[in-house]
Amino acid sequence: MKLVFKSIVILFLLTLALSCEKTESSSVATEQKAADENDLAQAPILMKNNQGDEVTVVYFAKGEKVAIKITINGEERVFEARGTSDTGGLVFSDGNNTWEMLDKISGKLTDADGKVVMFRGEE
Repeated sequence: MKLVFKSIVILFLLTLALSCEKTESSSVATEQKAADENDLAQAPILMKNNQGDEVTVVYFAKGEKVAIKITINGEERVFEARGTSDTGGLVFSDGNNTWEMLDKISGKLTDADGKVVMFRGEE
């Protein structure tokens, strides 16, 4: 399952890399990049923890990398890719918190104090 999702992410990144043209002016390229990022965003995934708290996660392209938007308690945060964990999960950070993708419908959120909360979506 992890291999399938990693393959999808790689395919997603390749599509993004091949769709960019370097001959456009900077203002047109910036507008096109924003439009491409919106087009390449995946559908939102609603996840809950054991206490019933909800987060919405959207994976999208940010430049040549994958990033995520997480909406927690009505507040949207953008997490940028930081690599992979020891278990092979993709890791994202907003500078204070980290999100580790466990599979395509679950992940764990770690705050600056090291508190870990597991979230899982419905298949």
